[in-house]
Amino acid sequence: MACSINHPSEYKGSTEYYDEEATRNWYSRLSLESAINAACLGKENASKRHPHFHRKWQLNNMATRSQKATKALIRCIDDIRACTDFDNLLELVEQELMAGPDPAWENSRNSVLTYDIADWIACSLGLAPEYVYLHDGCRRGVEMALGRRLPPRQRYICLDELPNQWRGMKPYQLETAFCAFASGKPKQWKR
Repeated sequence: MACSINHPSEYKGSTEYYDEEATRNWYSRLSLESAINAACLGKENASKRHPHFHRKWQLNNMATRSQKATKALIRCIDDIRACTDFDNLLELVEQELMAGPDPAWENSRNSVLTYDIADWIACSLGLAPEYVYLHDGCRRGVEMALGRRLPPRQRYICLDELPNQWRGMKPYQLETAFCAFASGKPKQWKR
């Protein structure tokens, strides 16, 4: 992430905040099938790949993995459409990306890429996270803000568990803000 913040109020004035809102708006206008395809390719918009995917694209044969991910999620498009909340959708996306003898992702649980894919698909469905989901970068930021480690298997944190200065944003905004808060800080919470 290019942005580094010292206080949550700095996030709302950052370019990442406006980019994220534009991305969510773009996905909300796509059909579900188009959203699945774009999300698995890591698209922020019609022409730009999200930095999470851009870095990994070069290293990990992401073109093949994205094709597998798209096929896996299109196969269960009716189940995706039936999801009534973000948590169900994220679990389904994780399950499908790890399924079969040749999975798109070997370990998609708590992965930032899986979170991004599910979040963008959720926009197409009119869903949004109710909690702050704890993939690696976000977990580190939350732990720094709380001043303590979280249990390794904790999947998300509720808004009312956060310090007051971190309240007032939506969970998906907090996910990005916690990543920005953790970036550029000493790795004291490195696992």
